[in-house]
Amino acid sequence: MRKVKNILWVAIALALMSSCSGGKFKGSSTNSVSQATNGMASATSVTNASNINSITSTSAEPGGQGFTPCTPDPQGDSLGTERLVQEHGNWCWAACVQMVLKTLGDTIEQCDVVVRKYSPSMSDCCRLPTRPHCDVAGWPNFPDFQFDADTTTNQALSWDTVKHQIGCLRSPFCASWKGINSHGQPNGDDHMSVVCGYKIRGAEQLVKILDPYTSQGAALRWRPYEFYVGDNTRIHWDDYYNIRRLSNR
Repeated sequence: MRKVKNILWVAIALALMSSCSGGKFKGSSTNSVSQATNGMASATSVTNASNINSITSTSAEPGGQGFTPCTPDPQGDSLGTERLVQEHGNWCWAACVQMVLKTLGDTIEQCDVVVRKYSPSMSDCCRLPTRPHCDVAGWPNFPDFQFDADTTTNQALSWDTVKHQIGCLRSPFCASWKGINSHGQPNGDDHMSVVCGYKIRGAEQLVKILDPYTSQGAALRWRPYEFYVGDNTRIHWDDYYNIRRLSNR
């Protein structure tokens, strides 16, 4: 009976969860579904800019050692986050978790991210060669690695909050977008990347984006902040930010 339940759970998850097929983060355009299946029950969902901006006056250290005053460099800052390639077509989310946690001092494998999220149904996903059923999509599962994160809902972080994440928390964060067609409708061309820097160039605000998808010609890009927020080809989905180590680790 347990085996049957596990199979049914995987089938339901695959039907509901988004996927990075071909490096793109495809999935349901209904955010309530994605939030219900993201495995982040302990995360705080932020739905308006005033709430997001309210965190910029103090900084929680990545090690979870409480709060300290912080003023990020207004001209820019960048973390030494290593760009890692997603190992399978649907694993952009797993690669992003790997990049963030490596920056914060934890070394994990992308298959670990998948196994911990979907185990025991996918407990064999770290064996080589990787089984086809392991190439699944998901949302970041930081609590599985004794970290926590807050999330936005269909909204980008403010510029001040981006500076706070990089310049004060010294932590990269995960950003995702939903692709849209010329009529503004979701087209399934969706993706997740890591933001790990910001800077001012003249009058322009830029963010440093690490794209885990292998076929991207420029996987590390300084992009205008407006690109991060969204444009006529993509709209902002959910971000995972304020990533910190759980104190009871």
